[in-house]
Amino acid sequence: MSFLEEAVKNSEASSQNLAYLIDRVRTNQGKLQLYGTQWANENGKLILQPVENPDLLDERRKEMNLPTIEEYKKSTMEGYKLSEDAFK
Repeated sequence: MSFLEEAVKNSEASSQNLAYLIDRVRTNQGKLQLYGTQWANENGKLILQPVENPDLLDERRKEMNLPTIEEYKKSTMEGYKLSEDAFK
């Protein structure tokens, strides 16, 4: 178990931060992400990097106290003032 995982277990760190770190490491290793936190710019469009078992994505996100993927996309759109056209 990593230090961050141990800290999350002991309520000393955020499970959201752990999810982002896991996904970042996995995508950098060429693996599928688990929590759908990583997007990439592909020809000017944001595309969600590939996710393991997409049908279970929102369940895994909920376990890490993350919003649904649709809520995440909406908040990204609002935060960066993007339209639906910005996503692929």
